[in-house]
This record gives sequence, structure tokens and C-alpha cells, in this order.
Amino acid sequence: MFGVQYIFLVFFLSAVEVNGVSISYEQAGSGEAIVFVHGLWVDKRCWIHQKKHFSKNFKVVVYDLRGHGESGKPSKQYSVWTHGEDLYALTKHLGLKKVNIVGHSMGGMVACVLAVRHPEVVKRLVLADTMCNVIPEAVAERVTWVKKMSMEEIGRLIAKRGIKLVGEEAIRLVVEMVKGQTPEVYVRNALATSGFNICKEIRKIDKPTLIIVGEKDEATPAWMAETLHGLIPDSQLYAIKEAGHLTCLDNPKEFNKAITDFLSKT
Repeated sequence: MFGVQYIFLVFFLSAVEVNGVSISYEQAGSGEAIVFVHGLWVDKRCWIHQKKHFSKNFKVVVYDLRGHGESGKPSKQYSVWTHGEDLYALTKHLGLKKVNIVGHSMGGMVACVLAVRHPEVVKRLVLADTMCNVIPEAVAERVTWVKKMSMEEIGRLIAKRGIKLVGEEAIRLVVEMVKGQTPEVYVRNALATSGFNICKEIRKIDKPTLIIVGEKDEATPAWMAETLHGLIPDSQLYAIKEAGHLTCLDNPKEFNKAITDFLSKT
């Protein structure tokens, strides 16, 4: 898998129990902190390009949301709001008083929860390929996938929708992340987003915010990014041409540059 040697040499893997669940995380670098929050069904490995790039100048933290990757997978149902409180607890554990949060897809929703409920710990926000509400019908459709396909087939479907520019190597990584979940965990993770709505609350976010969207994002199309831009007062909108939903993997060079420029100018 690309970049594995570098990650093992530089990043330090650890785990902490927050809110009754073990959360697996990695950190490296020093200076101003950036916490990267992954999306639904993937895990902290999706930040492979961002870890290497940003750890040169920042303290970088990546972690697995509960129910994902190497973190605990409780049988009790949780929600995006739960993920937000887990993130807050993780920042407290790491002693991070002011952090930049980069959230992708569901991770963007989690970032919004943190900014709304615990604004004192947020310095700046980057919301990539995300939305402020999820209708239950959309979740119900994705839940039915487990009745028709294997986890590997679901992974390939997600990769096909998310990867438009780069090749098989990135697709294999996405498939590997998705198929690491059992159908039961997959469903629980999907249901965590059902009915989530923070559209009203984000109007109060007063942190500098960058909104990124892939021009060919099928999961959270450009109009959803434009909606966020209209709701969050101090926000900028940046579209990555030809990219799909997984912009951090599909065009990491432009994704990283957009964030670097945003952090340097704000």
C-alpha cells in the first residue's frame, strides 16, 4: 500500500478510551494542530496523503471514528452527535486547546457538531464533500446494499463513486477500508447519520471555514456545498475540477494546496 513505510517511520499509533469506547489515533509533527476526521465506512487511512504533507509544518492527528477501523465497535446505536462528543473528548485527552478541524463527508458533519457544541476548541474548519442534513430515505437505500452485495462489492461501488481521477491503487485502498467492516457494523454506521440535521445551528459558526467539493461528487453534489457556503457566514467555497466524492484521495495535491492556502491566509 502506498506510503506505508513513511507512515510507520513517522507516525505513532495509540488508543484512548473516550465515552466508553476505545478510539485509535495517530499523531506526528509539531506546532499548530490539525485533526482530520474521516467519512462514513472508511477510516484514518484515507488521510494517507495529508499526513505526510501537513506533518512537516503542523501537529497532525488522524483517528478512527467509533465503529470504524481500529476503534471500538459498540453494539449500541450511536449518532453523528456521539461522534462529535468523541472528537471533543479526544482533543481534551491530547491537550489540544485550539485546533483546525478537517472533516470529510460524515467527518464534516462531525466537525460541525464540534464547532456548534464546543466552539472554544475550534480555530478553523475545513468541510470537504459534506452536507448539513441527511434524509432517512437516503440512508435506508444504502442499508439495503448489504442484502444485495458483499462488503467488497459495496467497497467497489463506493470507490467508483468517489474516485474519478486516480487509478486502481486508490480504489483498492477504499475497498480495503470498507470490507473491513461486517454487515452489522456497516448498517450501524449508516444509521448513525439517519435524520442528522445541523443546518440551523451552523448559521452561528463564526470560525473561518473552507468548503471543498469535488466537481463530480455524486454523494454530496456541489449544490450541497453551496448550501453550506450560504449558511456559514465566514466561509469560502473551493471546487476541485473533475474530482469525485473522495477528494482527499482523488486529487490530493490540489486538496492539500487548497487547505494550505486557506490556513496561511486566515
